Amino acid sequence: MCVPPDAPKLCPPGCAGHAAHCPQRHGGGLAFREIKERRRKKVKLPPELVAALKTDRAAQNRKRMAAANIWEDHGLVWCQENGRLIDPRAD
Repeated sequence: MCVPPDAPKLCPPGCAGHAAHCPQRHGGGLAFREIKERRRKKVKLPPELVAALKTDRAAQNRKRMAAANIWEDHGLVWCQENGRLIDPRAD
């Protein structure tokens, strides 16, 4: 059960149906979060994929230069034209 907008500004445990009115929501949007696993994994990539990633990285560097002072560098492999996160719902 959710808290109506005029209720006290606290969320009951398990409340999940009122995101637009949640008093604990701050600004919305996408955010980085820590990975769930404690260790990082290495993945072997075929040479063809490595070459494609290097080509994509070069294109991204050109986008970074074109975007100049609006570029937000987060070290992402794929990003928007300004370096920001891509919304997974729009991927």
